[in-house]
Amino acid sequence: MHLQQLFSFAGGWLGFAAAQSLSSTLASHSSFSVLYDVLLFHDMLSDVDAARDATYFAPNNDALKNLADFGINLTTTDPNIARAIIYYGLVNGIHSSDSIINAGDVQLVHSELRPPLFTNVTKGQAVKLTTRATKGRPSVVLETGLEILTKVEESDIAFANGLVHATSTNMVLPHNVSETSRLIHQTEFLRLMQESGTEIELNSLADMTLFIPHNEAISKFRPILDTLTQEQLAAAVTHHAIANEVIYGSTITGSNRTLETVGGGIVQIQRGGQGQIFVNNIEVLRSDLLLYGGVAHIIDGVLSSEPATSISCQSALDEVNITNKSTILRFTGQWITSNRNKLMMVLMLATLATLIIMPISAKLYRSRRKRWSLNEELSSSKYGACKTYD
Repeated sequence: MHLQQLFSFAGGWLGFAAAQSLSSTLASHSSFSVLYDVLLFHDMLSDVDAARDATYFAPNNDALKNLADFGINLTTTDPNIARAIIYYGLVNGIHSSDSIINAGDVQLVHSELRPPLFTNVTKGQAVKLTTRATKGRPSVVLETGLEILTKVEESDIAFANGLVHATSTNMVLPHNVSETSRLIHQTEFLRLMQESGTEIELNSLADMTLFIPHNEAISKFRPILDTLTQEQLAAAVTHHAIANEVIYGSTITGSNRTLETVGGGIVQIQRGGQGQIFVNNIEVLRSDLLLYGGVAHIIDGVLSSEPATSISCQSALDEVNITNKSTILRFTGQWITSNRNKLMMVLMLATLATLIIMPISAKLYRSRRKRWSLNEELSSSKYGACKTYD
């Protein structure tokens, strides 16, 4: 009888816990006391309670304290920054720790962070759900802006319309193209944007997919890029961007997809037989870098306006050699044209010097030859060992 009452009480308590709103669930856990105060301060309790079939990756007290130490106190900062950070952790769908671990592959889910609040992704800024081994066991981690990983410390806390997972560090809002390129050290592409005058345009694109050639690929192609006008360079740079379609790696299949770029050309995207992703004939080295306006992929070459002529990092070496030769010839011709009078003067002096020096040199040579002959005669005589001539 007592055991049956105990089970009945436990079942009732679990049912009560599961029926709690998200705000009540946060209030009942001491590790979320700072977060609850932030929600209360910004009048967001009703906002988070409106979430349905959702998972909230909620920063615990340690995470928010570290954020404050970094200089962002969510109760004193710009309210829009606080709202953006809160909404970024609230993602669509119910994702238990087991479902994330058993999925195997990285899952890409959309959050409640939507424009115009610190994102330009219409469906909601993305979060990557993945796992890492901790002491031999898999644990759930999130990948957010700048490829920063956020660890889940406590998981599967139920509320009426979903689950809460506590994070010990903060999720990072994805940055624009310029800041992302700089902070992940893809500075050659940033330089190209600045040289071509396309930086503002690319940073402001909505729902974009961007293919960023890595530094070495651009450096090997630099002799060709340096011959382009700013207008031509702008067309080359914007040919690496697709607007109004966010193409994550998981959505790319084996069949070709032909898409128009911002620069007006076309690119073809497909997945190879071993799971590689290719854009034209260029391999994607790193996929799904989250951006303020969409997603970026790091590629091993520079895209041309025609798929068949896109240049990989390896083939760029041949192009560079050809370009270097033509560049040398072109600049040599220009130098000769601009220095024609100087060259004529040098040739005249050289001719005059030859007319003066050659007779003297011939006379000296004949004199030397006569002495060498005399030395040979003496060396064959009995005096040869005693006397020689210079």
